[in-house]
Amino acid sequence: DDSECDDGASSPADPRDELAPPMFSLTKKSLLFDESSTNPNASDASADAILLTDLGKEAGSLTLAVWSGAKAVLPPLLTGAGTTDAGDKDALGSLYNLLFVRLPTFCVGVGYVVNLTQGHPLMMDPFGTGAFEVSPIIVFAALWAILRY
Repeated sequence: DDSECDDGASSPADPRDELAPPMFSLTKKSLLFDESSTNPNASDASADAILLTDLGKEAGSLTLAVWSGAKAVLPPLLTGAGTTDAGDKDALGSLYNLLFVRLPTFCVGVGYVVNLTQGHPLMMDPFGTGAFEVSPIIVFAALWAILRY
């Protein structure tokens, strides 16, 4: 009889049919960004549900306290926080953005303005064909594009 397997038990046509295909996209509900997509029976995890342990609560409140202090002391140009509760849901990400994106960009901008006022404009030679002066409008537009959010 060809309808049965060698061990006498019948099996599904393809064992892969039982597996759910992974969600792969660049949206929030994807395998890359959403923790609940790996477990279909899990409910949507919120930031509060992640911080269930005492260690997690301490780490979360410490990060939020540092972020709140940074918002209170630094201007919105550096923090990117236009409102009082901006960035509170993802305080660690906001601190990362402050320390590794916004602060270095601001410092480079200050250095550029100092050099520009001293008569040393930004010079580039990207293709090896000779240096040229980059217009301050282009430099300020790039700085604005980075710091606007």
